[in-house]
Amino acid sequence: MIKGRKVILDSIQEQDLLTVYNIIQTEDVGPALSTTVKELNLASLGKFLFTTEPGTECKVFVIKYNDEVVGFVTLNNIHTIRHNAYIGMIAIDPTCKEKLLGLNALRTIIDYAFNYLNLHRLYGHTFSNNKRMNALYDRGGWIHEGTEREYAFYDGEWIDREIWGILRTEYKG
Repeated sequence: MIKGRKVILDSIQEQDLLTVYNIIQTEDVGPALSTTVKELNLASLGKFLFTTEPGTECKVFVIKYNDEVVGFVTLNNIHTIRHNAYIGMIAIDPTCKEKLLGLNALRTIIDYAFNYLNLHRLYGHTFSNNKRMNALYDRGGWIHEGTEREYAFYDGEWIDREIWGILRTEYKG
């Protein structure tokens, strides 16, 4: 369990999968996370969340607010030799009315990655049309490192993928 200012990150349990699945299936969240979300079902969710590159580790946390699961965050491709990792996904239930939980969860996972896992760099990707996640990275102090043009074909159009990163020395946690 990792305590943030407003949220607690807790290792995902089997009983949390339905809640996470329901969050992913919302119009506001699912399409912004991945072009493959439409293909997911509850049975394949666990494998999807824990996808990581060979030779690396993965950690998946639920985001709790007032003891209720309101979202999730994944830390994928944890490379202990290169001291970096990928923030795979971060999502908050759109029905949750509490403000800034996503930013607090992002800061909490960054603190964990830099101070507990002793990582040096974190990176993340988001689609150019995912305004909330791009704003979250920006507000969290991340650096926009580039754009992969026309990265994915989704809903009848090509969309770009934005590349974000943050170094331990840049983080003002």
